[in-house]
Amino acid sequence: MAVSKNVSTTMLRRVSSISWTVFILAILATPNVLDAAEATPARQQEKSSTENARNQISSDPNVTAGGEARAGKELFGKHCATCHGPRGKGDGLKIVGAEVADLTSAATQRKLNLDLLKTIHEGRPEKVMPAWKWRLSEQQTKDVLAYVRTLRK
Repeated sequence: MAVSKNVSTTMLRRVSSISWTVFILAILATPNVLDAAEATPARQQEKSSTENARNQISSDPNVTAGGEARAGKELFGKHCATCHGPRGKGDGLKIVGAEVADLTSAATQRKLNLDLLKTIHEGRPEKVMPAWKWRLSEQQTKDVLAYVRTLRK
């Protein structure tokens, strides 16, 4: 009987210890939403949320999706101009099997910011464009898009 009681007590302690560990990890992994909400007044939060949504879906060349065209130009020159050309006309290095987009074209400029951000982030494997999600941060991707918006004909 004593052995059975010791086994039960040991198992109960293990279960209790695991439960507390899971509980503590869950609390630590949960972002503190209240702190973020308190840091920004509600009206400003609502405005920035609406503005961010507008920036993400707009095809208006004047809406830059929160990026800086000047920083985007530097990134474009470093990462994109090899294929897209220095002015984004698709006249860069010719790669066999690659269809390089003319970023100045009306068709490209009409695309939504969200679609262009996704293309930069995920790439176009079927057209030999690499994904840039491993090299460019979210802000850098927005900067490149802001520059691409300045390339319209």
